Amino acid sequence: MAYHLHRLQLTGKPLREALQGKAYLATALSQGRASIDMDFISSLATSLNITAEELSRTPDEVEAREWGFYRKSALNQKDVWQRAHQLWTENGLSLRQASAIIGMKPPNVANAINGVQPAVFDWQHAEQLAKAINLSPPESFLPPALKEDPGSPHR
Repeated sequence: MAYHLHRLQLTGKPLREALQGKAYLATALSQGRASIDMDFISSLATSLNITAEELSRTPDEVEAREWGFYRKSALNQKDVWQRAHQLWTENGLSLRQASAIIGMKPPNVANAINGVQPAVFDWQHAEQLAKAINLSPPESFLPPALKEDPGSPHR
């Protein structure tokens, strides 16, 4: 369900509001750390004004791959940003150019690289930069130690 909450942009404030201010539960759900049943999913879906199917269906192969990338990147933010920086630099892009490609301000990207300001290098960033530097697959932005089983929705 965490993937779907992120996919539908229902993390943070919308989720806390649907859960009537239960911030800890909202965080646990968005991080995939809460045990839930179908009754809870149905109730939450109603509160979010979506169908239970939207929250409970199994991610397809593409979605599972994206979610696997996101989870690894979220858990290893600085390492992934440093790997991305290495790859775009090796391929002739400046920090300013790479920032423009992924739609972030250069100071925010520099802070993410240095681990000063948390930011997830997500699938969309990887796809945009991979296209710009002719790199495939987007998982190339993950440090080598994180690449095993890139399609797993649970990583």
